[in-house]
Amino acid sequence: MTQLKAKKPVMVGLRESTEHNTYTDVHNKNALTGHFVVISSMAINNGSISFGYYDNANEPMGKSENNQFNVNTNTGEMIDNTDIPVGGVNSYEVSEVRTNK
Repeated sequence: MTQLKAKKPVMVGLRESTEHNTYTDVHNKNALTGHFVVISSMAINNGSISFGYYDNANEPMGKSENNQFNVNTNTGEMIDNTDIPVGGVNSYEVSEVRTNK
């Protein structure tokens, strides 16, 4: 949040799941991370927190209003389970946050 408030984008790693809740290990250092996106915006509305992101693998909708992680304020999980038209993936969950240098 600090980086976004300073107008700096943040790269995050994602765990991708399919409709059958299966995950693919693509042999990254962090086995939970199968893909990366860049978070570019943040919104807080009535206690609800969301983050907009760019997705280079999602060519038709790389940056769309639909590209949004919603934060579960009880668990801290950041998930986008909207229609993600990328190779059978139906959910992205943030698995790591890369620090800006």
